[in-house]
Amino acid sequence: MSQAIIVGGGAAGLGAAFRLLEKGWQVRVLEKSPHIGGLASSVDTSGTTIERFYHHHFVGQDHIVAMAERLGLSDRLHWGTTKMGFISEGELYPFNGPLDLLRFSPLPFLSRVRLGMSIAWFGVLKNWEPLDKRYAKELLLTYSGKPAWDKVWGPLLRLKYGDLLEEVSAAWIWERVHSRRKSQKLGKGKESLGYIRGGSGLLLQHLAKAVRELGGVIETGCHVEAILCEDGRCVGVQESGRKLDADAVVATVPVQVLARLAPTLPKDYIDRLANIEYQAALCVLVRLKKSLSPYYWINVADVKNTFAVIIEHTHLAPIEDYNGEVVVYLGSYLRRDHPWVTAPEDEVAKAYIADLFRLFPDLSQDDIIGYSVGREALAQPVFKRNFASIKPTLETPVQRLFLATTAQSFPESRSVNTALKLGSEAADLAERLCGANAHRP
Repeated sequence: MSQAIIVGGGAAGLGAAFRLLEKGWQVRVLEKSPHIGGLASSVDTSGTTIERFYHHHFVGQDHIVAMAERLGLSDRLHWGTTKMGFISEGELYPFNGPLDLLRFSPLPFLSRVRLGMSIAWFGVLKNWEPLDKRYAKELLLTYSGKPAWDKVWGPLLRLKYGDLLEEVSAAWIWERVHSRRKSQKLGKGKESLGYIRGGSGLLLQHLAKAVRELGGVIETGCHVEAILCEDGRCVGVQESGRKLDADAVVATVPVQVLARLAPTLPKDYIDRLANIEYQAALCVLVRLKKSLSPYYWINVADVKNTFAVIIEHTHLAPIEDYNGEVVVYLGSYLRRDHPWVTAPEDEVAKAYIADLFRLFPDLSQDDIIGYSVGREALAQPVFKRNFASIKPTLETPVQRLFLATTAQSFPESRSVNTALKLGSEAADLAERLCGANAHRP
C-alpha cells in the first residue's frame, strides 16, 4: 500500500488526504498549529465558533459545494443576496450596479460613465491571459481614466497591495470583476454569495473526521524540519527528529516554506519561487450590539484608514447563529514586516476600532461586545505582472514531491474552494505518478 505524507492541515492538505485515502493510500497529515484549518480555522466567541478570517464563496465555486454535500452538510449551505457599499472621503455610498455608479458623486458624471464602461469591458473579456502581460494601474488609467483611478481604483489597490500596487497584474482585476458578475447574475443585480453555517471550520472538522474514519492520521503541533530527498526524488520528511518514509509528499505550504524545507530543490526552481512575494492578512473580528449599515461588504477608499474593507458577516449568515450579535470583520493586507503583524492584539484592535468609530460616529464603546484578532504572515501571494510565467505547478522538479499552495490559484485569490481543488488535483497527480499501479523508478 502506498504511503503519503501531507505537510499542512488546512483545506488543501485535508482535501489531498481525503482523496488519497479514497484511492487506497495510507496517509499522515502533519500540521504545525495546535489545530487544523489553516487560514480557514475558527475561534470560539460566546460559545459560537466563527472563522478568524472572513469567508464566503461565489457562484461557480463548485468544489466547496461538492465537499459539503459529500460530508452531509448540504443543509448547512446557505445562499444569500448581499449589498455592497463604498466609503469615499468619509461618506458611505451604495455601490451595487449601474444606477448606483451613476449616482456616485465623488466622480464627475462622465467619469462615472467611463468607469462603468471599463468594468463592463472587463466583464465581456473571456481570456485573462493577455491581461497578465499588462500592469493593472496602466490598464485602469487607460480605460477608467485618472479621476476613477484617484477616487476608486488607486485607493483600493493601495490598501490591498501597498507600495506593490504598481506591479500588480491586470489579470487580477479581470478575475475580481468576473467572480462578482457571476454572483450578481444569480442575485438579479445584488450579489449572491454562499456560506456554510457554522463556518469553513465546521466543514474542515467534518473533513478531518472523514480522513480519520478512512484510516488517515492527523497530527497537530508538528515541527517539520525537512523534506528528505535522495537522488532527485522525495523519500519522506523529518519531523521533530524522527524520519517518516513516504512514497509521495504533498506540501501545502507557502512557496518560501517549501524552499526552506527542501533546500536540495534545483537552484533555478528556488530562485523562481523567491520571486513570489506574500502579504500578511490581518482581521479584527468585532461583535456588536447593533448593525453598522445595510451593506455586507464596504470598501474603504481612504489610504489613511487602518483597514480596507468592512464585512458585516451577519448580513450573509443568519444573526441567530451568533446569539443575536452583529459580527463584523475589519480586514486588511499588510507587508509582512509591518509592525501590526507582531504587535500586541489589544493595540491592533484598538487602532482598528478607533477608525471604525471615526467612520460610524453613532457607534460607541458601549456597542462593542468583544473582539479578536486574526493574523497570518504568509496569507496572500502578490500577483505581479507576468505571474503566470512563475506560477508553480503541482509537480515539483523532485520526483514524488508535490505542491498545492495559494500561489497556484492565480488569477483567483485564495479561498477554501481553490484550496480544496488544488489539494484534490495534487492527490490525483500523486496517484498517477506514484501510486501502487504506477511505474516508479
